[in-house]
Amino acid sequence: MVQSKQLHAKIDRPAQIVTFARKKTANEVVDEWSSDVSKLLALVETTCHLINKEIMINKIKAKA
Repeated sequence: MVQSKQLHAKIDRPAQIVTFARKKTANEVVDEWSSDVSKLLALVETTCHLINKEIMINKIKAKA
C-alpha cells in the first residue's frame, strides 16, 4: 500500500516507530494550514492589544 502511494509511512529508526497515515488531499493540507495561520493571527492580535494596553497604562502613570 505504501509503494502504491495509498498510504504514507514515516519511519523513526532510533525510536523504532513506524507511523502510517493516509495521504492528505491538497484541500486538507490547505485547510490545515489556513487554520494554523488563523490561530497565529489571533495570537498576534491579542499580543498587540496587550502591548497597547501596557503603553496606555504607562502614559497615565507618567502624567501622575
